[in-house]
Amino acid sequence: MSAARDTSPSLDSNHTQSDSEEQSGGGGGFQQVSAHPPEHRRQPWKQMVAEIKQNEKVTGNTSKIGDAEWFTSKEGHHKATQTAAKLFSLEISRDYHCIIKMGLKDEHAAFEYIQWQPLYLEEKPYEIFMQIPEDLPHIRRTNLVFGRVHEQLVEDVRGREEQYRLNEHGFQVLRAPTSFADFASKEAVEDVYLPECIQLLKDNVEDVDRLRNGDMSLQKKKFDLNNPTSTVVPAIYAHVDESFKGAYARVQEYMKGETEALLKGRLRLINIWRPLKPVEEWPLAFCDGRTVKRDDLIASDNIRSKYIGENLFAKYSPDYRWHYISDQKPDEVTLLKIFDSKDGVTKRG
Repeated sequence: MSAARDTSPSLDSNHTQSDSEEQSGGGGGFQQVSAHPPEHRRQPWKQMVAEIKQNEKVTGNTSKIGDAEWFTSKEGHHKATQTAAKLFSLEISRDYHCIIKMGLKDEHAAFEYIQWQPLYLEEKPYEIFMQIPEDLPHIRRTNLVFGRVHEQLVEDVRGREEQYRLNEHGFQVLRAPTSFADFASKEAVEDVYLPECIQLLKDNVEDVDRLRNGDMSLQKKKFDLNNPTSTVVPAIYAHVDESFKGAYARVQEYMKGETEALLKGRLRLINIWRPLKPVEEWPLAFCDGRTVKRDDLIASDNIRSKYIGENLFAKYSPDYRWHYISDQKPDEVTLLKIFDSKDGVTKRG
């Protein structure tokens, strides 16, 4: 992935960029710059969300669907269950995690990519993760359009884990045994497991002065891919968890009052993925950030009842180099870099 900065990006018929892309500042910091001055595209979800919330006031039926909530299945465990803890440290990377069929070696898979629509020139892409009342049928949950293109090679990193590094590739696989098993208890996770995650990053990530846990979620094997309000199902689209604008909003959310000071230094958002059981199907796939160009990405508003963010979806490119680790065990974790403000490193993995 290129670390080049373009302070005057254009909007054409092939792509649309984030409303605020990154620009390097002095000392490794960054500042916001507008990609569309002024922003001219419609954001119809604003009126839609206002109608949903007004309906909730009238009916008293408040939905929490789409918010970051603690989750564990009734069964307690599944073969493909994974847990992810998102943590912040002082340091923009592309976090592509899509789903592929299981294999012991290299595989081929057809990923879901966003399909460019002429509508996006006038209306910004969006998705609403809220329960839409039945008496508001005119509300469009999303204007996103996805499709499968060609099968692509997905390389197994098993046996070559040491070759991949966060700064160069945007991801890294580590052996990190843990004796913790009580993932059904939110309190136990916060008291015991998350401190382990923080120590893991301290031991394996350079230039860390401070760490802050963002959120954690569990994913289950039994899921409904047709239910877009589910927050704990495998992601089936090539995507980035946070754009520059989205990362900035996350820092404001989790580290209120310290945002400006933190952004003067190096800021990183890193995901930690650990399987709770040996992975036999639906493994995590991740893309080499060096193979993703900024023009490959389309920014989309991510609307939840208590948080509005911005993520990025990838258009198809034959240049992507996808990877996964076969038969991932609970003592193996994958670090995925989502955001990095430093120049000279791979920004997204």
